[in-house]
Amino acid sequence: MAYEPNTPTEEDRSRAYSLVWAGFAGTIVTIGARLLEIENIAVSIAFGLAIGGYLNSVFHRRNDDYFNQLCASGHRFAATFLCVYLFGMFIAELYDVSYSLGRAITDGGESQREVSGIFGHFSDGPLLAMVAMLTFYVGYTVAYFRGAQS
Repeated sequence: MAYEPNTPTEEDRSRAYSLVWAGFAGTIVTIGARLLEIENIAVSIAFGLAIGGYLNSVFHRRNDDYFNQLCASGHRFAATFLCVYLFGMFIAELYDVSYSLGRAITDGGESQREVSGIFGHFSDGPLLAMVAMLTFYVGYTVAYFRGAQS
């Protein structure tokens, strides 16, 4: 058998899987802390773990095919979430524009753009990024328990 210098070792594979699971836990802690408005060094470390696990999934050059399939499944979940989010944003924008335009035409007054209710959550970019990361980890976990069949 020929020597291949970039073949992942058992330690490389173990580190890759561990980093993703640590990132999953870090994402849950980070989203919970953001929703509860908790800020401290432990949350910052959890956020770093979340980002590290996600970056590990993107830069997976020295990992086996099974890990790559798990990451691909997670990325599909995250991309689907973003598409659903953008479609919801599109619907919210249609509602906002049509309501403001109708008010301006019928009242003769100026329309005011107010973001309220559920539409206000669409403007929280950091929370959106965290939920997209969480969706990646959920997709990864689903594929892990299903056996990573693409």
